[in-house]
Amino acid sequence: MTEGKREHCRLVHTPAPAWMVLIFTIFLLGTIAAPEVVDAAGSDDKPWAAVVFLPAILYIVWQSWRMFRVGVRVCANEAKIVNMLKTIAVPWTEIDRFEVSASGPIIGIAHLRSGERILIWGLAGPPNPATLIEELNAELRQRVGTG
Repeated sequence: MTEGKREHCRLVHTPAPAWMVLIFTIFLLGTIAAPEVVDAAGSDDKPWAAVVFLPAILYIVWQSWRMFRVGVRVCANEAKIVNMLKTIAVPWTEIDRFEVSASGPIIGIAHLRSGERILIWGLAGPPNPATLIEELNAELRQRVGTG
């Protein structure tokens, strides 16, 4: 990557969960948190409401923004697995394969050559992310040159 320039990466993800979070966020802000803060701003009987609800509102907005970014960022030298709380950059040479979980909730999994597994929240169903997993495995074969 050239100094001072940001590397261009392509995002691979299932967009359905992001829309669910957006709807949830609007619901929370509109029905629970916002009226309490507005009510507390004009009254002296709930001075704690702004202290409690403003951080909650900021957290909800931050998580919603983050949810739109979860998935796998396909970059030149690495795959960046972006989950709700952290991003893990893994060089292509350290990845063994990608797959969909065999049991439990439908979610993508990155299997590393070290034996470690990383869950990929942005490849969750419904719909089943099998096509996206195939796309990531094809990208892996192209980058690493495995059969």
